[in-house]
Amino acid sequence: MKKGWLAALWVIAAVGAVPLAAAAATSEDDFTMQTTRNLVNLCGTQPDDPVRDQAQELCLGYIAGAASMHRLLVAEKKLAGPIACPTQSVSREDFAAYFVGWANDHSQYMDDPAIATMVRAAIDKFPCAKTGSSDR
Repeated sequence: MKKGWLAALWVIAAVGAVPLAAAAATSEDDFTMQTTRNLVNLCGTQPDDPVRDQAQELCLGYIAGAASMHRLLVAEKKLAGPIACPTQSVSREDFAAYFVGWANDHSQYMDDPAIATMVRAAIDKFPCAKTGSSDR
């Protein structure tokens, strides 16, 4: 991982090295990425799942895309400031593991859009100082 690629990021994320929280079996519907449940199922795909590689690639790509969008919006001053403020670099894999646990602990968001729940989880894990941060 490139050091600091998520330093100013609201979403941060060793899937191969760190087992993720248990998730339901991955279904074809999960690849539509319509809900938090879909992303949780992809990011939490078990090692013996035949679609694990594809699920992990989509999960980590989704996190990377969200991170890239956030950096752009902050840089172009489309946001008042960063949504989440990690104090050190966090890998996509680490954020994915955190996100799965957080979402399972906050199951009321399972039917919400995945990106909205990622924002909530990132804000919870990496709060920014009140000045210049977004109040989402």
